Amino acid sequence: MSERAIVDAYAEKPWEHPERHKPVVRLRGIVKRFGLFEAVSGVDLDVYRGEIFSLLGGSGCGKTTLLRMLAGLETPSEGRVEIDGEDVTELAPYDRPVNMMFQSYALFPHMNVASNVAFGLKRDGVRGTELEDRVADALAQLELTDFATRKPDQLSGGQRQRVALARAIVKRPKILLLDEPLGALDKRLRESAQYRLMKLADDTGITMIVVTHDQEEAMVLSTRAAVMDKGLIRQVGTPEALYERPGSRFVAAFLGNISLFEGVVTAIRDGIAELAVEGMDNPLFASAGDVSEGMPGAVAVRPEKVRIALEGMAPPRLVNRLQGTVEGLAYLGDVTSYRVRTRQGHLVEVTRANSENAADRDVDWDDRVEIWFEPAHAMLLGTD
Repeated sequence: MSERAIVDAYAEKPWEHPERHKPVVRLRGIVKRFGLFEAVSGVDLDVYRGEIFSLLGGSGCGKTTLLRMLAGLETPSEGRVEIDGEDVTELAPYDRPVNMMFQSYALFPHMNVASNVAFGLKRDGVRGTELEDRVADALAQLELTDFATRKPDQLSGGQRQRVALARAIVKRPKILLLDEPLGALDKRLRESAQYRLMKLADDTGITMIVVTHDQEEAMVLSTRAAVMDKGLIRQVGTPEALYERPGSRFVAAFLGNISLFEGVVTAIRDGIAELAVEGMDNPLFASAGDVSEGMPGAVAVRPEKVRIALEGMAPPRLVNRLQGTVEGLAYLGDVTSYRVRTRQGHLVEVTRANSENAADRDVDWDDRVEIWFEPAHAMLLGTD
């Protein structure tokens, strides 16, 4: 299958049709222990050809250990690693069709850019015109041709990152593993590098697996992501699914800000759950999720889903309507963030786009306000 055909086939979302698509990476029952400590606990995971798949989680969650087992730098205590249908669990790193880009980039300071990129090919015995052509192609792909004779200490951070990428892709691996690849870059360079990685995946068809702790980075880069916690995968999904339909409170809270209203489910009708909240005269309503009547739960709502107006200025006949006072306000350029303390004592975060000049905003510190949100824009989460 050509590179373009791989990308076109990917548009079908192969994880939704496993009967037609085989995963290029398959992990089954992966466990890794260091002494008595279990860093990874029974991970099962499928990654499909052409994906940019993120392993997302906080420090110590096991994501880098899982990546190192894919690379062959660590051996699983239990389970197996398959790449393109082959069991590679016991294979050395240099016998696997993978390449790994480290956070530090690990460039050779005494070699120029072209020599750094050529190093792996030379180790594999590639010589002559083939070597020159493949290095030239990799440099051109990452816009490094004009820097070929420079040493790493003559490059910016973004340029060094591109050299490390060129060195990783020049060997044409089936899988490219990236460990916090953009962590050393400032915000502007990081955003540029994210789109460069996406274009690289689209141009080459290489499957990328990225370790990151940065939720925004995972949301921008990923076709899908796995949220990890304490060695476990808590949920796998597209960025939209993880953000809009989290399967647990942990995932909901890890991916962005969220406000919670605790209560008991009193009814479920047409996919909408009704939650009785202590201290509130009226129930709250949200998409039901995986709950049933009588269960404790929480209505969860994202800041951008909540609307705000001065008291008495909100539209009539609103569902999920609350009154409160603005006790926090932050101007963030594109949006203004409000913190509203409701009459029942809940602290709710609200963001509103700054479509007008901030000096003309109608809601300010200490104002009494009304906030509201649509049931379809909120989630009902269980106790986990």
